[in-house]
Amino acid sequence: LPGVIDQAEVPEEEYLVKLVASLVKTYIQTDNCLNLLALPMTDDTANSTTSKLVLEFKAQDRTIGVLTKPDRIRTSLPQITERVRSKPAEVIARLKQLPEPPKGNLSLKIYEKILAFESEMRKTS
Repeated sequence: LPGVIDQAEVPEEEYLVKLVASLVKTYIQTDNCLNLLALPMTDDTANSTTSKLVLEFKAQDRTIGVLTKPDRIRTSLPQITERVRSKPAEVIARLKQLPEPPKGNLSLKIYEKILAFESEMRKTS
């Protein structure tokens, strides 16, 4: 899916703003959807429309954040450094809440889950 846009480049494409927002909201709400949140390092994440949607639909555990444009942070670096230094305890606490990664042959486990799901679906139909 495309990223959320707040304004169209030309007036004739204004409908795209609502269309893209609607598509993104539909998919973010889907429990089996993984989300990729790309944010430029020069912007504050609190101002991101997509970040707000991820929070609104409680999709944080299904969202992977990617920071872009690291070459443009020279002027923002002192503020970013301070924010990073002030939050290590919060980051550590969040990391401790994550489940342990699966052990063993992950491909086999996924295959077995798919077979079990398929079997359940056949029973109910």
